[in-house]
Amino acid sequence: MINVKIFKNNKGETVKFTVSGHAGYGPFGKDIICAAVSAITYTAVGYCKEIGYDGQFVEEDGYASFTPEAVVDEQTKTRANASLDAMCIGLRQIEASYGKKYIRIHELIQEV
Repeated sequence: MINVKIFKNNKGETVKFTVSGHAGYGPFGKDIICAAVSAITYTAVGYCKEIGYDGQFVEEDGYASFTPEAVVDEQTKTRANASLDAMCIGLRQIEASYGKKYIRIHELIQEV
């Protein structure tokens, strides 16, 4: 199962996310849920970095995390959070379509 943890501050901004595990829906390397989750998360992180909302991106087999840097202008932060919100929507849609047997989304409030 894939576990996604999305950490938000009290303003609703994503301050970190982690993705861990494998869905187990299909054979390794051909699992459509893992592929979809990877594509959505890589796109969100790629967009953030492209617009200058950089941060620490860690990637290992079965694990990824992104912790954005706090120091950016408000316009960049707003654009990046829209992308991260879209990522959350996409991941929740996968969870709704395939079930919590394969992917679980946890949204947590983190005081910063």
